[in-house]
Amino acid sequence: MKLKLDENLGSRIATLLRSAGHDVATVPGQGLSSTADTQLIEVLIAGLEQAEIAGKLWIIRRGVIQEYQPVEPEETDE
Repeated sequence: MKLKLDENLGSRIATLLRSAGHDVATVPGQGLSSTADTQLIEVLIAGLEQAEIAGKLWIIRRGVIQEYQPVEPEETDE
């Protein structure tokens, strides 16, 4: 499994996941520290498309793991 860990997760977690056989990249390790979440998601999606990887983007928010669903802009009556 390919994983990208955000900067708020320590290097110990990356080491544990690698030792379990996962392909782990980190946000700091790729020079993306302090990048806004929306920009990180764009980078992740572009990377999946470029590598022609079929998969899903999972995120953790407030301790809950969920599949990423883009937020559609609200339509306005103008």
